[in-house]
Amino acid sequence: MTTADDHAAFAAKREALHARISSRHSQVAREVQALEDLDRQLAAAAGPQKETVETLRTSLELVSGDVEAARVRFDEARKSQSLAESKITELTELKEALSERLIQILENNESAKIKKLDELQSQLDQVPATSIPPASTCAHSRAAAPPPRRVDSPSEETFAGFDLPAIASAAGEVGMPTQSSSTGGD
Repeated sequence: MTTADDHAAFAAKREALHARISSRHSQVAREVQALEDLDRQLAAAAGPQKETVETLRTSLELVSGDVEAARVRFDEARKSQSLAESKITELTELKEALSERLIQILENNESAKIKKLDELQSQLDQVPATSIPPASTCAHSRAAAPPPRRVDSPSEETFAGFDLPAIASAAGEVGMPTQSSSTGGD
């Protein structure tokens, strides 16, 4: 009988195990049902918030892209502005340098004119009134004398672009003393 007792003991253990598994299975099923109910309640409570959160996340991503694009445009504009400012500064400095050079040339030209007028005035003051030929003779001589030639590059022998030796020779032809003749005799 050991086999029948063993068999009965085995069947009893098996029934106990089966009852225990069945009990645990029903307990697990109740816990699964409770968890599903809890998930549904959480989903119902978070539903409107979830949609709002998703909408805000989408909007945030779009705005972040817009901000980055605006930042790139701003950086490009800043670089362009910086280049434009440096170009303005460079051109302003060039303009000032050219203006200073022009003023210097004009002042030198005016000084030279004044100096030449003073020289001509002193030469005229040194000429006696009786040595000046009559106007009719001067007009005839001037018409015969070639006009002073224009010189492109100024030198010591030029004044305001005119050739001074040519002017002096023309003055000598009309009976006026030249600079060399008036200063040579002194």
